[in-house]
Amino acid sequence: MGIVHTSATDYETHVFPTRNTYRKLVFSEDGEKLVGALFIGDISHAGLYRYVIRERMTVDKIKHFLINHTLHYGHLLLL
Repeated sequence: MGIVHTSATDYETHVFPTRNTYRKLVFSEDGEKLVGALFIGDISHAGLYRYVIRERMTVDKIKHFLINHTLHYGHLLLL
């Protein structure tokens, strides 16, 4: 969802491959907004990530939850 093709760009990307899953998060060049996400295998909480992308939220207060894949609805109240 969003921007996931990032080769030769300045987007901040975080990639987490495992044997059965793959997760890629793409943040804006300044790292303040989640602009893309790719989930293969474990798609839990994908709807929350979609919401953050769609609403163009500034994620500085919840970025570590996004990266660590521990985001839940309560974290959105911090924004």
